[in-house]
Amino acid sequence: MSNVQAHAAHTILDRREKLAASQAQVLEEIGQKALAISKERYSSGFPDFRGGSIKKLGHNNARHNRRTGDDGARLARMMGLSAGMQELQRIAGYAHDFCQLKGRGHDERESAEWLEKHLLQTHQFPEWVAKLAAKAILGTLPLFHNGQLVDQTANHMDFATRDEELFIKTLASADLSELYTPFGPYEAHMLYVQISGKEPGETPGMSELLEFQRKQIELLDSYKYPLPEARILFATHEAETRQYARFVYRQLERGELTWARLLSQDLAFMDNPYQDFDKFRHEFAVR
Repeated sequence: MSNVQAHAAHTILDRREKLAASQAQVLEEIGQKALAISKERYSSGFPDFRGGSIKKLGHNNARHNRRTGDDGARLARMMGLSAGMQELQRIAGYAHDFCQLKGRGHDERESAEWLEKHLLQTHQFPEWVAKLAAKAILGTLPLFHNGQLVDQTANHMDFATRDEELFIKTLASADLSELYTPFGPYEAHMLYVQISGKEPGETPGMSELLEFQRKQIELLDSYKYPLPEARILFATHEAETRQYARFVYRQLERGELTWARLLSQDLAFMDNPYQDFDKFRHEFAVR
C-alpha cells in the first residue's frame, strides 16, 4: 500500500478528518462520469428526460442515481459515518445503476465492477475501499416474491465491521429514499412505464396497472428500510403516499383513469400532497 493509500485508509474512516483535496476531487470526477454516462444511456430523468441513447428509462436514470447518492450521503452523516465515507457513499449512489437492461443481478454486478475499477485506477485509495463501494452496490439488489419487492440483498450480507454494515445498508436504504415522498407516486408510475417496455412520454398498456397499484399499496404498507433510521430522514409523507395510493387504486377499479389523467394527478400530488381527495377527484373528472 502506498503512502497515499495508507493515508486514505485512515481518513476514510476517521470521523475527525476530511478527505484530502486530491481524494475528494477524484471521487467527484468518478461520480460525475457515472452520472454523465447514465444520462447519455438512460436519460437525465424527470422532468425533461434528455439523453437516453440506449433507452429513455422512466426510473433507473441519472436523476435516480444522483438522488440515491445525495440521500445516501445525508443518511451516512446522520449515522455518524466519517466525511470520507459520506463522500464514498455519494459516489456509490451515483454509480449504482450505471448498468441497466442486462438483467437483475447482472446490472448490479456490472455497476459494482465499474466503480471498483475506477476507484482502483486512481491509486488514491486502498483496495478495501473500492471493494466496500462495490459491495454496497451489490447490496441494492432487490429481492422479489411473486413479482412483489419483499427485501433487499443488503439485509442478507455478512459484515466485518459495524461501519461496513452501516455503509452498505445506507445505500440500500437510499435506493428507495423517495418512496414516501410527494415524488413517490410519480416515480412508481414511471417505473410502470419502464417495466412495460415504454419510454416517458409514451402511453403504456392499462391492463396491468390495477395489479401494479395493488402491489404498490402492499409495498408502502410493508417496506422496512435496511436502516430503521432512514425512515426518520426519508419518509416525509408516509401517510399521504399511502392514502393517495389507495385513492388511485379505487379510481382504477371504477375505470375513472386514463394514463394522462393519472400523470396529471401525480404531478398535482407532487405539488401538494395534502389534498382533499374527494375534491381532487372531482377536479380532474371535469377537466
